[in-house]
Amino acid sequence: MDQDILTPAQAAKLKKVSRTAIYNALADGRLRGLRVLGRIGIARHELKEWRPQARVGRLPGKAMSAESKQKLSETQKQRWATRKTPRKKL
Repeated sequence: MDQDILTPAQAAKLKKVSRTAIYNALADGRLRGLRVLGRIGIARHELKEWRPQARVGRLPGKAMSAESKQKLSETQKQRWATRKTPRKKL
């Protein structure tokens, strides 16, 4: 692609975000892209104007609060309990 047109991978590397973040921004309309020969391209000037959104939700590895645990449905509690069990070693 032309130097002024970037692939999602190149755009992600320049902005220091994941490719998924770039694709999500394109899907939501927060970042404008174009199709070049069937591939997605992002104009360099569009990327310069785009600001990634802050992370939403709790951080990975952070424990849930007691209040949040009370709001879980029974199905969610069962799924959550099974994920916390240690895996068997092979």
